[in-house]
Amino acid sequence: MIGVVPRLLERAAELHRLHSAVDRAAAGRGVTLLVTGEPGIGKTSLLQTFVAQLGTRTRVLAGVCEDLLTPRALGALWDIARTRPGPLATALAARANPDLLLAAVLEELARRPAPTVLIIEDAHWADGATLDVLRHVTRRISELPAVLILTYRDAEVGVSHPMRGLLGGLAGSPRLPLSPLSADAVTELAADSAVDAVALFQLTDGNPFFVTEVLASPGVRVPPTVADAVLARVGKLSSRAQAALDYLAVAPTGFEVAVLSDLVAELTPMPKRNGRACSGCAEPSWYSGTNWPVARSTSQCLRACGWPATPTCSSCCAAGRTRIRSRCCTTRWVLGTRRPLFGMARGQPARRRVSAHIAKQRSATPRS
Repeated sequence: MIGVVPRLLERAAELHRLHSAVDRAAAGRGVTLLVTGEPGIGKTSLLQTFVAQLGTRTRVLAGVCEDLLTPRALGALWDIARTRPGPLATALAARANPDLLLAAVLEELARRPAPTVLIIEDAHWADGATLDVLRHVTRRISELPAVLILTYRDAEVGVSHPMRGLLGGLAGSPRLPLSPLSADAVTELAADSAVDAVALFQLTDGNPFFVTEVLASPGVRVPPTVADAVLARVGKLSSRAQAALDYLAVAPTGFEVAVLSDLVAELTPMPKRNGRACSGCAEPSWYSGTNWPVARSTSQCLRACGWPATPTCSSCCAAGRTRIRSRCCTTRWVLGTRRPLFGMARGQPARRRVSAHIAKQRSATPRS
């Protein structure tokens, strides 16, 4: 995980909270911190900078969970054991029973010099055995001179996700949700480039990975790294969600819900009960006072492009809560020419409505 330290902008507050946690752990009061955000938002970059600033005064143990078809049992802990001899490495090598392994992890975190920082990246991909270890550690971390830092994509941890049980026991733990870069930060990054900073911000929505990849590939319409990252996430969606995303991608400013419903007839509305979404919706007020529950698959495809668990009305609805917009301009950028729009329309009524909608958008879009 620890490599070349990137240029980091607009993360001073998060770095301060991480260092404060280390100071607290040095006094014997350990803590768990949760670093969350969409892919490419800079979770790893934040931790690389943090670790570089720690120097040698703190022991750092770092492991990564991976998106494998066959998950590695305790994969992140094996990463640590390979580079750090000690109780954990001994217990893993001996294939110790679970009780001895749990004790070895606690002993590792209590070793001198203190404090110890344990980093587990991409915990949303952790296997069951790793989650059990993390549950054991988080319940005892306050008595250790240690900091446990978990990074994960909060949009991928749904109601039934295996990690949800772990998070349920961490209600009081500090959370560091990372936000996209501001227009000013993007302008600063693009200062030495011929790329138009305003257009770059609109295109990438301030996602640091997309910004840096575009700047590193001048003249390339869609950097292959960006296309690969976006399409890898789209490929995990259901066919219905992909169909909805295809439509969202080709419309510069989004679709009215009625138009999208005509185009993707299979989308199933998300039901409401007493004015609340009944599927773990984190934003029940979004549904209050309106008669158009958003399509479940549409919400799923938006989450795959970086939305929070449920989009908020301020970020996804405009024109009187009748429009769904794709927040990730980069997704439209990659997918926008995948299929002809009108070839996908179902029936003449939908075709006419889309045609009128696109014509309206074109007339409202300033020409360069």
